[in-house]
Amino acid sequence: MEAVRDLTDEEIAIFHKQGWVHAPSLIPAELAANLLERAQDVMGVDAMVSTGAGGGAEEDAFAEYKDILRNYLGMWRVEPLMEQLSHSPRLAKSISRIMRGHPIRFFNDEVLVKPPAEQGGKSTPWHQDFPHGAFDRTGLVNIWFALTNLPADGGAMSFLTGSHRKGPLGRTLLDRQDVVAQNPWLAVECPPSPVPAMKAGDATIHGDLTVHGGPAFRGPHWRWAYLVNLMDATVRYSGGPSYGEKLDGLELNKPFPADRFPILYGEAV
Repeated sequence: MEAVRDLTDEEIAIFHKQGWVHAPSLIPAELAANLLERAQDVMGVDAMVSTGAGGGAEEDAFAEYKDILRNYLGMWRVEPLMEQLSHSPRLAKSISRIMRGHPIRFFNDEVLVKPPAEQGGKSTPWHQDFPHGAFDRTGLVNIWFALTNLPADGGAMSFLTGSHRKGPLGRTLLDRQDVVAQNPWLAVECPPSPVPAMKAGDATIHGDLTVHGGPAFRGPHWRWAYLVNLMDATVRYSGGPSYGEKLDGLELNKPFPADRFPILYGEAV
């Protein structure tokens, strides 16, 4: 998709230093508006149509998160516009630059909706993505697109800057205490970033070891975001549960199969 702009050298340097970067106007506002319309067509304007695996299904390990966020995992399967963006070779090229030239494959996508505190919205706990996956090494990159304008402290994420250098800290989303409550030194050594104001089409990009969370916010607006996860194509399946994407039938210690997780940029190793 040519509508995605390239990341600048400065943005990539900031990512490497911080573990995350704010990328203004990564896609045009008009495209963000179209993505929002498609997402609401599928989920409803109150986002009550959810896939679970992060907020919805009662049998889900994350069922308690249904008031923290409402999600639709695999939106690319039902909306061609999401497929075009999530499988964009141009976006993958930028992520390859972040990953120092490694080939990049698509992993998954998701629409994430959070109501304001007045309507039951809650904070998303501090956590890392990597421990909740089934990967033999770090290599997942999260691109989080704002689909509406968000004021400062209005629904975007906060990051613990530099926390990507602290190693994996556990599957803390399954615990009663989040990763910062379990490791108070983290917020001292890695100060939380302000929750930025974002315009529709802006994105934040973070690595899978970067600690992040989403504070509750005051409305009346709802937070609609579109998430794309791209991954280093050299990553191998390590077995065990993966909270989100179903990984049934994958072969242990092998790269993720291209028929389900296509390589978007670079050559297979």
